[in-house]
Amino acid sequence: MAKAQDKTVKDIKALLEKKKILIGTKTTLKALRAGKLAKAFLAINCSEATKEDLRHYTTGSSVEVVQTHLNSEELGVVCKKSFTVSLLGVLK
Repeated sequence: MAKAQDKTVKDIKALLEKKKILIGTKTTLKALRAGKLAKAFLAINCSEATKEDLRHYTTGSSVEVVQTHLNSEELGVVCKKSFTVSLLGVLK
């Protein structure tokens, strides 16, 4: 499980360098509704309402949802932000 977590963190950092990541629930869900996402990363302690919105918008789409083993605080640190991050989106 630690290797999968390390790979997820490496993937997120690489995507941040390429500027292909959207940070935050509102921004990510907006891009998802517009059909601009390829993948979404979800913090382990993400709210049920956000998870439900994500399920609703990804049903029938090709967007991959990755449940990370990081909580929102750790996900914020990975993204070099001083706030918690529950949801990340990867642009197509």
